[in-house]
Amino acid sequence: RDGSLDIGVTNELGFDIQSLDIALLSSGVQVGTVATFNNLIDGASETASIVFSEGNELNNITVDVVITWDAFNYPADDGDLLINTASGNNLFASSVTANLEPQDFSTTSTSTFDDAEFRFTDPSHYVELNAGLISVNNLVNNMGIGIETLVISFPGIRNDDFGVEDSLVLSYPFIAANSTAPDMNIDLSGYRIFAENNEVSYNIVAATENTQSGPNAGPVTISETDEITASVDISGLTIESAFGIVLAQTVLLGDNDVSNDTGSEILDVFFFF
Repeated sequence: RDGSLDIGVTNELGFDIQSLDIALLSSGVQVGTVATFNNLIDGASETASIVFSEGNELNNITVDVVITWDAFNYPADDGDLLINTASGNNLFASSVTANLEPQDFSTTSTSTFDDAEFRFTDPSHYVELNAGLISVNNLVNNMGIGIETLVISFPGIRNDDFGVEDSLVLSYPFIAANSTAPDMNIDLSGYRIFAENNEVSYNIVAATENTQSGPNAGPVTISETDEITASVDISGLTIESAFGIVLAQTVLLGDNDVSNDTGSEILDVFFFF
């Protein structure tokens, strides 16, 4: 739907070319503009482009070449018109149907939690959990191709020695095209959450299936609107300990009726780390 095909040629025919037009045909119909070379003298090299636009479709591709020249004495030795390069330049396709090799992709996102009680303003701040649950639900492969491997990692959720190498990692089995993966629920007891700015980041790394060979070989269609979606929820947190900034809490001591004989009253109690 956008971009161009840049074509580089060299004239080694032994005579000057007045004009050279190269058109790309899809099932016999021209797509994009025509790459035009003017006054391509013998021995010269130039580059021209076929520019694509929204709605262009490439299928059963052929090339149409038209050359014109002035009168000349034909050289004793036959020469060649060389196509040196044919490369895409900022090509964007709205959809592709093909037998595809495995494609790797990755993304990063964040999940936030409430900062009413704790604020984590430094990378070393954490909460250690006595209980809690992280749920990855409704992980949907909305692509027209299966996902061979998919790994979700949470660098800030750690157990054991609480180093980055001890971060939580979830691995999924094969997810078929246009299907939903099983939900995952992980007990966070004993984990520490390192969440600078009260945000937990997570990374998704995946690879699609091979449709050029193997049991799933065959053409597939992928679109620019294809996506993988999921919801990540952290809930039921019970804190064992915390290192960070604990906000002021209001605590009621005794009866809140100050008109009685005891004269009880509300006190603001501040905690500091």
